[in-house]
Amino acid sequence: MGEEMKSSFELRSVIDPESPKRFAPWVRALYGKNGVYAIFNRSGTRAEYVGVSTGESLYGTLTRHFQKWERKEGTQYTGPVFNRKKVLVGIEIIPNKTQALTREQELIAALDPRLNRQVNVADDEDDEEMDAQEPEGIVDEALDDLFGFFDEIA
Repeated sequence: MGEEMKSSFELRSVIDPESPKRFAPWVRALYGKNGVYAIFNRSGTRAEYVGVSTGESLYGTLTRHFQKWERKEGTQYTGPVFNRKKVLVGIEIIPNKTQALTREQELIAALDPRLNRQVNVADDEDDEEMDAQEPEGIVDEALDDLFGFFDEIA
């Protein structure tokens, strides 16, 4: 029988109090695990982003949000980057990939994070027509919002 779903959605700093340049021990313990995470503002009052890792790489998936990097043209967008001194993080370890993906969607719906965007498409025979009517520039608008957020927290 597989591992049970473990919930530890306590909001914590990712910084190691003993060695502030390192990630906290609880973050380092995420190697080889699947699950979901939510990044909140420092006061813990507003969810900024919800993500999931289903490739047994929760440590890498979470910590990339705290590392400066530049996306090369043509590469996939992998999420926003935060100043780790200005946020708190909650996680849930969920070994089952399907349950983790479902839980991510539940958290996005419940927390309404500022940097997660979802488009709900009705179950309709006219899906092609709906796609064609999608407003141009929605990606540019989302990126403008994202860059504005980073300007605010910098």
